[in-house]
Amino acid sequence: MNRHYFNTYLWRPALEGAGVPDLRQNGCHALRHFFASTALHGGETIKAVSEYPVIPTRASPFGPTRI
Repeated sequence: MNRHYFNTYLWRPALEGAGVPDLRQNGCHALRHFFASTALHGGETIKAVSEYPVIPTRASPFGPTRI
């Protein structure tokens, strides 16, 4: 599943259904940070989280983004 499909058909409809505004601070970048924070809170190490799969994105000027 690519980023475009996830945003268009899953994430944005879920935001709308929950009554959450479709703003940048509610986007997929925030979701990645939430996921990483949740993993760390659950006991995962920073090193392990930093090694999770890379998601290629054109949105990042620095190349692929890690989740």
